[in-house]
Amino acid sequence: MKKTTFGVIVGNRGFFPDALAKEGRKDILDVLRKNGFNSVALSMQDTKYGTVETFADAKKCAALLQQTVKRLTA
Repeated sequence: MKKTTFGVIVGNRGFFPDALAKEGRKDILDVLRKNGFNSVALSMQDTKYGTVETFADAKKCAALLQQTVKRLTA
């Protein structure tokens, strides 16, 4: 049986504390991993803290998720 893979979009706004997005991203990905799930999310190198904050970030995230769906359904 294939493991379930979650696409994780960590959103942030410029006026929210970055530390909350950074910690929340880590917590979410850790919980998924500890419960036996795979996950796909922007990396810390892709955007600021791996979050979606701008339209350009959203386009990067959409491209990543589209590539993942194609790979997993091929």
